[in-house]
Amino acid sequence: TFENHLKKIEDFLWGEQFPVYAQWKKDWYAAYQRDGGCRFHTGFIMTGPHKKNDITNYCIQGDSSNCMVWSLIRINRILRKYKMRSRAICEIHDCIVFDCYPPERDDLVHICRQVMVGDVTKAWPWIIAPLEVESECCPVDRSWHDKVALTEKDGVFVPADISKWEKRYGSWSLQVAAGTGSATPLCGA
Repeated sequence: TFENHLKKIEDFLWGEQFPVYAQWKKDWYAAYQRDGGCRFHTGFIMTGPHKKNDITNYCIQGDSSNCMVWSLIRINRILRKYKMRSRAICEIHDCIVFDCYPPERDDLVHICRQVMVGDVTKAWPWIIAPLEVESECCPVDRSWHDKVALTEKDGVFVPADISKWEKRYGSWSLQVAAGTGSATPLCGA
């Protein structure tokens, strides 16, 4: 039956392909039951009644969320320090959303990368996985429907498919030169 097929796949996944991770999940849940909660690597503590699957997810997602908030606070401090007009307006899942003053776009993306990849791993050396920041941008005064991935070329960020951008919205350089309205960079780690 389909149910038996899924059981075989799960047995293979946790028993043969990822047995160390499977054991870690068992140990983490046992510690949660014993202690009544869990302490994240970032120092935050999670308590209360939670389902088994939630417990093993929260310890990973919790640290990630704490890294995002940590980064957001530092990015905001830098924006204020340099009297930049760009502002963080919200956080969605693993993205910080900015209302970006177009002439500051490249500086903003560089700041996000420095904080979210470099500074966070210096502050928390237990982070051993390589981190990345992916940046996207909406045209000035346009919606998220129009957002595109950015790529770095010689220290400047441009749409990954610049010919498609310019065909649809006009010159990329005019987006910065105009200096009016706002673009919305989304920086996710």
